[in-house]
Amino acid sequence: MTSYLKVKPYRNPKLLKLAKDAPCSLCGSIGTTVSAHSNYSEHGKGMGKKAEDCYIAFLCYQCHMEIDQGAESYDAKKERWYKGMAKTYHWLLTSEHLIINPLAGCNIEYKDLNVNYRD
Repeated sequence: MTSYLKVKPYRNPKLLKLAKDAPCSLCGSIGTTVSAHSNYSEHGKGMGKKAEDCYIAFLCYQCHMEIDQGAESYDAKKERWYKGMAKTYHWLLTSEHLIINPLAGCNIEYKDLNVNYRD
């Protein structure tokens, strides 16, 4: 019999709340930005289950709606979402909300988020 460890999904409300002060990672607009979770199973998305909070893109209402319900192909929407996620993490790093400390051996600290991740 194969045993699989159940891992609790990563959740961080403080990380999600940072979106309200961030620009949309796709169009740059400010004011309606939210943390848009991944819609992809490789990030833990499933029937009635959100992806983990580390798989987010800061998107405005319009961009979020286009990716979730737009007419673009699945592949085109996925490519846009990945671009948004990359730009979100760039914003988190350059605004110093996410700090990577190379001297701590793969230690990643989220400033003011009470998170400390070690590889």
